[in-house]
Amino acid sequence: MVFLVLTRNGLAEAARLADTKAIVALWISGGVLDAAELAQLRATGLSVSAFSSTIATGNRDAIENAISTIREHHPDECIWMER
Repeated sequence: MVFLVLTRNGLAEAARLADTKAIVALWISGGVLDAAELAQLRATGLSVSAFSSTIATGNRDAIENAISTIREHHPDECIWMER
């Protein structure tokens, strides 16, 4: 599965799931992590992509655009998103 992370709370949940090896990739909203934190997360071996802009939890258009982008890169994967 691919996990769309919108907040630090969502990242904590994704980290818990990553321990089960269920996550193929993380896509993270801009502003959730700084460059050093992203590098540290990538160093764990996870596939991590970060959007350049913030995706607000209530912004349906931004979320739909993010999901569309993720589908382009992971067409056969289930996409999970925090709520």
